[in-house]
Amino acid sequence: MCLRYLYSGCVHKHYYDMSIRAMLQIGVQLDSFMNIDLPKQGLYQLRIKVYHSTKDDSKSYIAYPFSLLRGEKSSKGGKGKHCDFHDISPAQIVEESLTFCSRVFMVRFAEEIIELQDHCQFKTEIDVYPKKYYDTCYMSVALYFSELDTTETKEIKEVDTGELKLVDTQIIQIANPENNLFTYFPLTFSDDYYSTAHIVIHSSIMDYAYRPSALVYSTKEDVVKVVVKSTSTVKEKHMTGEDFETVLFPAENAIDEVEGNYLRFLYNFFVRSLVNAVDELKGRILMLRKKFPWETKDLTKTHAAAVVKMDENGGNVLESQSTLAEEEVKEPLEDLEMRKWAAEAQCTSSTKALTSYVLKTICVYKNIILQLWNQQLDVLILVPHQTAAMLRDDFSRERVAFFDKFTRTSTTKVPEFPIFVERDVAAEHQNLVKSHRQTVLPKVMEGIENFPIKDKLLSNIDEIPIIFEDVFMREAFPQLEVRAGKSSGEDSLLVLVHGFEGSSYDVRLMRNVLLFRVPKLQTICSAANEGKTEGSIQEMGDRLAKEVMEYIADWFPEGPPSRISFIGHSLGGVIVRTALPKLVRYKDRMQTFVSFSTPHLGYMYQSSKLIGMGMWIFKKWKSSASLGELEMSDEKDIKKTFMYKLSKAEGLEWFKHVVLVSSYLDHYSPYESSRIEIGKEHANDTVYTKMAHNILSRIKANELHRVDVAFNIKKTSINSLIGREAHLQFLEHETLLKMIAYRYSSFFID
Repeated sequence: MCLRYLYSGCVHKHYYDMSIRAMLQIGVQLDSFMNIDLPKQGLYQLRIKVYHSTKDDSKSYIAYPFSLLRGEKSSKGGKGKHCDFHDISPAQIVEESLTFCSRVFMVRFAEEIIELQDHCQFKTEIDVYPKKYYDTCYMSVALYFSELDTTETKEIKEVDTGELKLVDTQIIQIANPENNLFTYFPLTFSDDYYSTAHIVIHSSIMDYAYRPSALVYSTKEDVVKVVVKSTSTVKEKHMTGEDFETVLFPAENAIDEVEGNYLRFLYNFFVRSLVNAVDELKGRILMLRKKFPWETKDLTKTHAAAVVKMDENGGNVLESQSTLAEEEVKEPLEDLEMRKWAAEAQCTSSTKALTSYVLKTICVYKNIILQLWNQQLDVLILVPHQTAAMLRDDFSRERVAFFDKFTRTSTTKVPEFPIFVERDVAAEHQNLVKSHRQTVLPKVMEGIENFPIKDKLLSNIDEIPIIFEDVFMREAFPQLEVRAGKSSGEDSLLVLVHGFEGSSYDVRLMRNVLLFRVPKLQTICSAANEGKTEGSIQEMGDRLAKEVMEYIADWFPEGPPSRISFIGHSLGGVIVRTALPKLVRYKDRMQTFVSFSTPHLGYMYQSSKLIGMGMWIFKKWKSSASLGELEMSDEKDIKKTFMYKLSKAEGLEWFKHVVLVSSYLDHYSPYESSRIEIGKEHANDTVYTKMAHNILSRIKANELHRVDVAFNIKKTSINSLIGREAHLQFLEHETLLKMIAYRYSSFFID
């Protein structure tokens, strides 16, 4: 027999021709769109599809979009005299391709945030019998763009969306949408169109339906034509009457009595998911109303009364009412319904009566779910941005917790920041990486199954680097100025500085990822030394200082920013330290100093002979003054060299946070020099240790963070062989930069 075969662990082949399906609804709310680093001004639009794919990803079934809704916008930042630049053309559903299209909006400014509040619902269905939940649900978000002459924007009334061209598509997996999701996801587009769509996704199982045939999937090549046809022409056949009785109890296996275990199986198969959906939706609505009481004060109190009518065999009308007022539910609905089911179903003696009871229960709950779903939509329309912000905070906490699994932190209280280290830190970290990947990562993989949304980061978990963070806390804190409150970022400035032979584009990804975390942070990707890094470091520092002062004068006319931070990569960290004495007027505003693989102690001790030889050749070939200064060969007396004198220069003592990032895989910048930490091998070099002491003794921050990054570099190349690949990964490894951003973004605004 059919479900009884499934109950007993097998399925009769005859029943693969039919299908019982769970009917799902998935809500997609586009909260906002942020331009982080789009290359051009113009018109943009988001286009969204939700679909299921088979395990081998060869066939798909596209969800059906319907019911466009629009939330309340909290501001009209894009409003112009003649048109709203953020609402050029309204959101729409394209039936032919089953696509939800956002409004068309114009992006005009850097770091511009466009509030969208466009909401669309998708209907879909998944087989629960005989092939239960064997497919995977995805959402594709495509970014479309069209250039526009800004002089013509005053005349814009409506746009032909056919003129928009696809520039990027990102795909995320929606894990188990039948499990009543309510989540947020920041979808980021590629480097060429770096921007973020802030999306709220919620879902629920709504009903079950009986189909005379299995779910029709289409091939990738013919996905639109076939799926539109199958979605629009196949009529729903709900589970009523003799067909469904045959599913439960085929005639050739009819029984007079139904055993209790099979009743429990039927309850778990059909009813439990609906009961859970009611509990989830009801709890969610009550939570949102308590969270935002003023905004939702006019919303009717959460009640769901369902009157269900079914006509079976041309006769009786069955009615059932259920009121879910908050004060009436003293225990989970799951417990109440299970006892009710056990009491009533077990009293049913015939298969026809039991079939009727199963159907009645399903119909009662599908109506309750529909009412609660609509009430949830009402709340989301009233408080769309607030809900997205709440879920965004939850997402951030979850992502921080996830990245923490790849971070090993040790905290040590010290009277002064240590210069010497007895153990071989690099070898120790290398051994720990192996054990960490063998023991911790399998558990992380298991935990990923519980993530509601899975992106490419979670799909490439073995590429996530392991971070070792050594935090040194002073036993007695020096007195630093305490700045009032937390900055939103608007009055905070971050300066990012590239390294040798680099450009402002090198630190662009780093800047973009930080803006993803702190959208209002003001940033400079320094360009003052592009093409000039072969000269003296002092000249580079002077140019950087001038660039910063000019930027502050232009963009902060009412006074300098309350917080100024610096990030330097490689030589860029040395350039920042060189510039600081020229920026003494802002010393009370200095916030955070971060260096990535910066040779603070110069190249006195090279970890790679190949790199040392290459630098010598390059220095001779290019007559590079800066390389000579880093090697401390610019003066015969080492105490007169530029790097030694820089070790005594003021600047680092002004910062509230100091973070030194290194990698034992990076041989381009000496490991000890990047960490300002001296091992036993060089502990007797008095000049070397004196430089380290000069730098560390000036720092007045309460904590010093030494961060070591273990990249999982798989590709073999010239750069990886000579140890330069890790040096470049600090600029190119987006996952590492996100880990740093999630862990330290507060340093730039707190």
